[in-house]
Amino acid sequence: MDNKTKYLVIALAVTLVVGIAVVPLIVIMATASLMVPSTIDRCQATSLDPNGVGIGGAGYTVMSYNIKHAKASAKSAGMSAHTRDYKWSNRGPVVAQYIANVNPDLLGLQEVSKVPGSASRQLEVIESANPGYTWVYSTTADPIGWRASAFALLDKGQIRLNYKGRDGATLNRFANWVKLRATSDGSTLFFVNLHAQFAQLKAQAKARSVGWTRLVKGLAKQNPGNGDPSIIVGDFNALNNEIRAVFRDHLVKLGAAGFVQSTDTATTIAPISRVNSYNGWGDTIGGKFYYKAINRSSAGNHIDYVWTGGEASATTWQIYTGPTATWKTINGSQVPFTAAVASDHWPVIAHVVVGSSASTLSYTQPSTATTGSVAGWNSAQMQIAAQIIAAGKSMGLDTWTLTVGVMTGMGESSLRNLDYGDAAGPDSRGVFQQRSGWGPLADRMDPYKASQLFFRALIKVPGYHSLAPTIAAHRTQRNADPYHYAKYWDDAVKVVAAITSDSSALALIGAAGDQACAGQSYTGGTGAWADVIQFALSLVGRYPYSWGGGGLNGPTEGFGEGAGIIGFDCSSFVRYVVYQKSGAILPRTSRDQAKFLQARGFVTRTNSYSQLQAGDILFFSHGDSAGSIYHVALVVGPGEIVEEPGLGRYVQHNKIANRMPADIWGYARFDLAALAGSAA
Repeated sequence: MDNKTKYLVIALAVTLVVGIAVVPLIVIMATASLMVPSTIDRCQATSLDPNGVGIGGAGYTVMSYNIKHAKASAKSAGMSAHTRDYKWSNRGPVVAQYIANVNPDLLGLQEVSKVPGSASRQLEVIESANPGYTWVYSTTADPIGWRASAFALLDKGQIRLNYKGRDGATLNRFANWVKLRATSDGSTLFFVNLHAQFAQLKAQAKARSVGWTRLVKGLAKQNPGNGDPSIIVGDFNALNNEIRAVFRDHLVKLGAAGFVQSTDTATTIAPISRVNSYNGWGDTIGGKFYYKAINRSSAGNHIDYVWTGGEASATTWQIYTGPTATWKTINGSQVPFTAAVASDHWPVIAHVVVGSSASTLSYTQPSTATTGSVAGWNSAQMQIAAQIIAAGKSMGLDTWTLTVGVMTGMGESSLRNLDYGDAAGPDSRGVFQQRSGWGPLADRMDPYKASQLFFRALIKVPGYHSLAPTIAAHRTQRNADPYHYAKYWDDAVKVVAAITSDSSALALIGAAGDQACAGQSYTGGTGAWADVIQFALSLVGRYPYSWGGGGLNGPTEGFGEGAGIIGFDCSSFVRYVVYQKSGAILPRTSRDQAKFLQARGFVTRTNSYSQLQAGDILFFSHGDSAGSIYHVALVVGPGEIVEEPGLGRYVQHNKIANRMPADIWGYARFDLAALAGSAA
């Protein structure tokens, strides 16, 4: 960002003031080997590698990073008290190391400048520490780099976004682009890097709006119809959740041109929840600025983006804060800090899949369809279901996947070809209520073509076939309620069986996702513990984390960060599953549970998990005392737990090694009968 001071006013306005009851559950302690799983999806264990970069996305790793130019003085950057840290000689190696950690295939940098008092540029430090990259526009503020072994340059150019002094623009702005050929398969790729007009005044928003119009026109000229898969990265200086007119024109104009935000299609990896991509060198907590605090908001905003278009789609996305963080208690709240803030932005990363079998698909509708009959669905609806099935079959998809398509069509439109949207998506159309970013209106209003668009997106979802059907549909459609589709599953099974005349498909009835995941049916534990474990596993992916939510008889609305969310927090989840299958009553919070069980001699203090058995209750802490415990989980087998992992996530089945093993405080092992009917 060019003008830290002006934007900081806005950034701080949306900064979360963490309540004293908030204790983060996803904690990265200072160890390079620690990996933290972070996904809300059933049976999908996306984790971090030792450098803190998301694992689980195929395709290319794409990175966008505003490294903060070296021209401004520390004082002008608001860093007078931290002049030494601000100097490029100190920040540069950290920036270079961040890039090395991510090891991207494609990289767009912003705010790259000449180093004052030197003939060198900031890029030289990055190039030296990261050999093997080809760079273009290396003398501009927005260079593009790519792995030389992965791509060859075919063409390059610039699209002017703004003229200085016109439409509120304070600087000339350009989007740099390259056309690349992949050495692996000869496929082509269109990659764009930009830095939009800064500042959050209406005049500058107008300048950005003009820039988006010019960008869309320029891209249409250079890459008509997104014929080559497209990736756009950059600092847009505009929020992802903006609702004000003009200020949100990046969302409107790029969406209308067929581009999609990575966050709309990808699994968002959040090792530290709610991080903003614009960090501002720290965070304001309780009215006081804390240098090196990781800036967060209630939504986890970003102004740095990865967009995709054509046959490109993101599978994972994250804001990267590095491999380690430490937590401090500020005014009673747990706040994450980093050892170094290399820039006033964090980089954003996405794994992007380029190309698919869609290019070989036929868009010819079947001339006839066997529709059969199913109670509750008329012949017109069955005809649309037949189109969905025919589209899926043209792609060689299996019966389960076809059924997910029919279920989704039921949930979106009741298998009707709707020519209108709703308040949440006024541009939504067709059987799947697909918005403009999905494709041309004519395709979205054609049930067969719309179905192919849906299936093309579905099969790009990492591990989609291992997800509960409703979660697979949600990952594809991004419904507000991930479980919206589940109630249609059994009818979808019946419809598919009727249309395909395959009665064996009926075996899928009842497999809507409330049972344990495939391969995760455990016989661990004995007696009542075996029942508790099976019950806990049956809830994987079903209930969201809700701070303060959950009671002995089921999920409830929480408070604070859990307000409006019906679910459980970590301790209420363990308490619920234990009570439901044994009648034993544990205290409400993890700390009280540990104290209660310790007082009865059931607790073994250890920081190892090698001796754990199914049915043990495992506690995690920031210190030695029970008062420092912050998380609890149920051991379901050797080295594995089931848990409510934290805000924005659902019940998960995870490996302990991929969680917070360094934070293990101890475990409790006891006979459930000994606590039956306890009043705790």
